[in-house]
Formats: sequence, C-alpha cells, structure tokens
Amino acid sequence: MRGGTNLEILPFVARPGLSSFVGFPRTHTNVGCDNKATYRPEMVILTTNGTHSYIDYSSQALHFGHSVLTPAQISDPCGKGRILLPSSIARFDDDPERDTMTMTFTVADSTVQVVNIRGVRRLVEGLPPIRSVWMAGT
Repeated sequence: MRGGTNLEILPFVARPGLSSFVGFPRTHTNVGCDNKATYRPEMVILTTNGTHSYIDYSSQALHFGHSVLTPAQISDPCGKGRILLPSSIARFDDDPERDTMTMTFTVADSTVQVVNIRGVRRLVEGLPPIRSVWMAGT
C-alpha cells in the first residue's frame, strides 16, 4: 500500500475515544505482465485513538470496471489500463439517503476520471464489526 487518496472521517462509526477514516491507497498486483507493474486501488479503514493507529479493514484490489476503464483497457490488462491510480476523495456525502463518494482516478497518467460511488456508508456498515476495544501494543 502506498500513495492514493486523502483519508475521510467516517462520522457514523461511533466509538468513544476513537476515530475511523476511509481512504483508497494503491496496491501492486501481479497479473502476468512480464515485469510490468499493475496498480489498483483498495479500500482501507484506518482507526486511531489520537496516538496510535491501526488498519481495521483492507479490501482486495478494486477494478471499478467500465466506470473508470474503457473496454479496450479492460480487455488488455497489461496495456494502458494496467495503471489505475486513485487520486482523491473529492466529496463524501454519508447521508443515508444520498450515500455518495466522489473520487478521482488517473489512468496511465494520461487521463483523469471522476466517479460517483454510491453505497460506501452501507458497505462500511455491513462489514464485520470493527474492533471496539483498543488493543494495547497494537
């Protein structure tokens, strides 16, 4: 994991003394592209008590399909579509009725894509319970 988006607070995850954030770092995957790196974002939830932080959740590599990549980029995973980098979380409306995150991505450092992702709050709330007790030394 490295680079990626800013972290956005998850105000609906209420645990006294702790704050949780969502972000999308990039990860390196191996799809057999002859020593060419393939990058994809992954969703991470980071929790802090103000002094120490830990990762509550980390997804697998995300592809976002036709929302971000062209059909040609999807069909050739070793071509220009192999580098899909998350740039920013531009907006996060966590209201249960709207539940939309606006993100930007760059594809092969040649285009910028803006995507509205619905259901992030619902997804986070559906994850296995996030640790509710801070583990000493963790």
